[in-house]
Amino acid sequence: FKPVGSGLGMGGGYRHDLFHRNARIDLMAGVTLRNYQMLLADFSLPYIADSRFELGVHALYRHNPQEDFWGIGPDSLNDDRVSYRVNFTNYEVRAIARPVAWLEAGTHVGWLSGSIGPGTDTRFPTIEDVFTDADAPGLAAQPDYRYADLYGAIDYRDQKGNARAGGFYSVTWRRYADLDFDLYNFREIDAVVQQFVPIFDKKRVFAVQGRLMSTTPDNGQQVPFYFQPTVGGSTSLRSYNDFRFRD
Repeated sequence: FKPVGSGLGMGGGYRHDLFHRNARIDLMAGVTLRNYQMLLADFSLPYIADSRFELGVHALYRHNPQEDFWGIGPDSLNDDRVSYRVNFTNYEVRAIARPVAWLEAGTHVGWLSGSIGPGTDTRFPTIEDVFTDADAPGLAAQPDYRYADLYGAIDYRDQKGNARAGGFYSVTWRRYADLDFDLYNFREIDAVVQQFVPIFDKKRVFAVQGRLMSTTPDNGQQVPFYFQPTVGGSTSLRSYNDFRFRD
């Protein structure tokens, strides 16, 4: 749950099973030296039908005061790097089905409120000193959103956290509805393909990943800059900073 670039941090959590292990509660909190903050409360029923079905609800708060932005598009300039603050409050309900060990499908329905403001990274200007709402859609005003998604995943990795063999394939479709201005209604698709090919004894592994992320606004609408897909960093394009390109 610690965002990329948030610095050294600390946190804690509490997990407890309830109702004769038929339900579970998770509480988490964390803060970093750069004052990134996170609070999470989650309640779930994870063992329905012999763990083949799960229902859950969570509340999440994030305070990210030093996010990076260079502008939109592949021609954005390195000298235009700025810092911005984003706060998010998110309430979400989920339903997940796992008919077999390697197959998962589900849906999330939620409400999200966010706000954008000046960044606190003193190495760079704050976003409003360099960009306007025309350059960074959604900078001037941020609505509340209602969203819903559908997703499916095939996962036959030997170890989810440290895979040495197998594969992972997932597709998520999500729709965001602007509840305040009717300006930022859009759809999002995120597809991931990962394959792990061991060499002899699994001490060496070829890992291949492909990913497609796309946001599509409704007619006459825009996608806020903070929801647009990014490229850069250790999980996508290692030769560039995290979130270097956004479009």
